[in-house]
Amino acid sequence: MKRLFVLLLAFMMLFAFVACDDNTPNPPVAEEPDTPTTPDTPVDPDTPNPVVEKWDGTASTEWFSSETSSFTLETPEQLAGLAELVSEGTDFSGKTITLSNDMDLDNKEWTPIGTAEHPFTGTVDGGEITISNLKMSKEIESTIQETNDQKVAGFIGFLAAGGVRNLNFSNVSIDVGQDVAVGVVAGFMNGGSIDSVTVDKASLSGKYKSDMGGIVGKLYDDGSVTNNKVTDTSIVVDAENSSYESCNVGGVVGSFSHEGDNSDNKKIEKNIVNLSGNSEAKLNLINYQEAPGYSLPVGGIIGQIGIGTEGTVSDNELIIADVNQIAGGKGSILVGYPQEFYGFSNNKGSCGNQSWENEENYDSARVDVLLPEEQA
Repeated sequence: MKRLFVLLLAFMMLFAFVACDDNTPNPPVAEEPDTPTTPDTPVDPDTPNPVVEKWDGTASTEWFSSETSSFTLETPEQLAGLAELVSEGTDFSGKTITLSNDMDLDNKEWTPIGTAEHPFTGTVDGGEITISNLKMSKEIESTIQETNDQKVAGFIGFLAAGGVRNLNFSNVSIDVGQDVAVGVVAGFMNGGSIDSVTVDKASLSGKYKSDMGGIVGKLYDDGSVTNNKVTDTSIVVDAENSSYESCNVGGVVGSFSHEGDNSDNKKIEKNIVNLSGNSEAKLNLINYQEAPGYSLPVGGIIGQIGIGTEGTVSDNELIIADVNQIAGGKGSILVGYPQEFYGFSNNKGSCGNQSWENEENYDSARVDVLLPEEQA
């Protein structure tokens, strides 16, 4: 009996010890220190985008399918492939090409999109990206497409429908020979639209019998050019021995004309040409020879408007700091040679001490640039 009592007591003591041990709180677990975070590095807006891809000079067409109506191009090689496809006869009517990345053409010779035989009829939506270092040179004749007796140069050679929108161009260099329609966006345009395009730091050079503009070289019969901006751009034509030959320079459009019926879609509206930020920026003709009663036109917005042309030219603006930046046989703030065009309204310009607003008649569009001693 005594032994049973001792065993029972031992069991009770063991149970009490285990219960007491279970209630003993666990020692606190040390927390790991927070991993220090690196503060975000501020982005310098002047720092070039490190992912901009440079063109290697080749063309890629693997992205194209005739069953598809919209395409997204990511590389300069694919963009060059677009030019190749169009020149071979691929029809892009009703198709949209969206550009997703900035593209550096690396000053390699560019072949324009569209030829006289196969003009471009699709739509390029730049999505606000920038194409830089587009170059064309008179030394590479294959990059200058021909139509009848005229050649063209630009991002697009011939634009007949569709158009270009929401795209930026920077550091463009086009240096071509005589008898050329040159525009950064389109050399020759007879349809479609160019809207919300910016051209910055372009240099265009040519010789006599040429139509040269910051956006379009020659707008012919149909098309609209709206909401574009040209800055720090130089357009110079060596017009030697051109007293009787057409030679037109315009900040937006070189020449604006028609043949046959006029189109309701023909308009040049809400474009800005600002050449005040760079002393090298200029619109002019050099070495021209003025014939009696005739001289060659240079205009801040349009070089020349052809006789009988209808359409609208409205809400455009020219800003230049130095009167020497716009000069030629008919150096003018708006149009070098308007030729009885009655579609003007709400255009304005400034040059040195001159400030000017355009009335509706063509006489008010032909506002000569005054030399400093002539200004009030």
